[in-house]
Amino acid sequence: MNGDVSHLFAETSIDDEVLYVGRAPELSAGSEYTIRIGYRDTSDESKFIRMYINITLE
Repeated sequence: MNGDVSHLFAETSIDDEVLYVGRAPELSAGSEYTIRIGYRDTSDESKFIRMYINITLE
C-alpha cells in the first residue's frame, strides 16, 4: 500500500457461519475496493478457500 488507510472490515461469526463486511461511515459512495479473504481447515490444511470480493460503496 502507499500509506492509505482503508476503513473496510470483514469478520466471521462462527456461531451463525456468516461473513460480515462493513465500512467506516466517512468513506465516499462510489468508491471501489477489492478484499481478499482466505479460510483454511484447521485439521486438514490442504482444504482451503480463497475469495476475492469486489465492493462498490453506495
